[in-house]
Amino acid sequence: MPMFLVSWIGSVVVLIASTALPALAQSKVKFPISISSKSLGYGPMFAAVKLGFMEREGLEGQVVVVRGADKSLSALMGGSVQVSASGTDAHMIGGTINGLSQVIMAPKNYKTLNDLRGATIGATSATSGLGVALRRYMKSKGFELGRDYQILATGSAGPTLAALTAGQVQAAALGVPLNFVAADQGYTAVGRIVDVIPSYQFAAFSVARVAAERNRPLLIRFMRAMIGVHRWFYENKEAAVEFLAREIDVKPEYARRGWEYYTQDLA
Repeated sequence: MPMFLVSWIGSVVVLIASTALPALAQSKVKFPISISSKSLGYGPMFAAVKLGFMEREGLEGQVVVVRGADKSLSALMGGSVQVSASGTDAHMIGGTINGLSQVIMAPKNYKTLNDLRGATIGATSATSGLGVALRRYMKSKGFELGRDYQILATGSAGPTLAALTAGQVQAAALGVPLNFVAADQGYTAVGRIVDVIPSYQFAAFSVARVAAERNRPLLIRFMRAMIGVHRWFYENKEAAVEFLAREIDVKPEYARRGWEYYTQDLA
């Protein structure tokens, strides 16, 4: 029985038998998925819904942006969503964004990371998946949160860049492709989190255990849709770039650089 890994930006945590069940001819089931931000890394989630991958599995997919892992966990446990891709502490059935793309960007007067002592760094939060990774990275460089730097919780990627350009923070942890956007605006990279943490499951498909046991056939169909859409992203570069530019609302050049990073550097 063939078995596959889902991968876009990396690999799935759990293997499933993608050919175990035939396509089910039945009415579509509403299947909301939560993510933490409408960013390029979550592009496959939008494509799964809008390009018919979930529909072909009899699922009526909906992507719900829930800012903050704590809120996403509450939505998952409360039954508002079937799956969370926001890195919540629940039962993982798979994953996407298999690594950290975040780069610490700062104005050009900050030449090295050490120049950020006493500074405030923008990030989604101090306790999110990114926040934990950022704190670990800074600690490895001799920085202690509260003593040597502060973290301003911005909620998601777009507001993090906005806080940097508005001068609310002296630096920002920006993922692909927003680090490229910041570089083109004159900011410089002073640190790459992946250099210290090369293996990190940044976003996982999480489910509530009781609901997962009750809805196992639905989750298998969901994972088949994820396998399909991730393969599509890898095999159709130009179409994927066009979709990302349109759906995430970024310039095609940034969508292209993002596709190349996620499918090649983090693969």
